[in-house]
Amino acid sequence: MKNYYKILGVDKTASTDVVKKHFRIKALLTHPDKTNRETRTDFIEIYEAYTVLSNSKPGKGTIVSMIVFLLHWRGGVNLKLT
Repeated sequence: MKNYYKILGVDKTASTDVVKKHFRIKALLTHPDKTNRETRTDFIEIYEAYTVLSNSKPGKGTIVSMIVFLLHWRGGVNLKLT
């Protein structure tokens, strides 16, 4: 079982705001479009940890965006969104 608290670097008693802050920092550091290195799996793991710890259900737009992101980075789809 994954330790989502460790992935985001927060304490188990952290508030939702602290979880969100740590997610944003880590997402910026590991986003494949922002870095020159292969960080796709790290970014996906951080996103998963955030969605679990924030107790929020991702909206339809977020789910679609994540699917497009995963397909794009797997190299199977080249989509141009307008």
